[in-house]
Amino acid sequence: ITYDFSAGISYKWKGLLLGFAVPNVIQPNSSVTTSDTTNANYQHARHYTGYAQYKIDIAKGKFHITPTVFLRKGPASLYSLFKCPLVF
Repeated sequence: ITYDFSAGISYKWKGLLLGFAVPNVIQPNSSVTTSDTTNANYQHARHYTGYAQYKIDIAKGKFHITPTVFLRKGPASLYSLFKCPLVF
């Protein structure tokens, strides 16, 4: 049995939404035995994730776009994931 803990927070103000989360806070170890009885060990890495988005109303609330920015910081990278989707 492996236990894990994740934490996060988000804040909303008008059309702005900000969030931050830390999965694998305690960085648990997992051990798996394969079919040929080989043990494989893995330590779950802690990552830091954040996002920001802003809802922009168009046509007096009948249509909106939501630009969003996602960032993910891993233990061996500057920023391993950076996305900027645009939601209609």
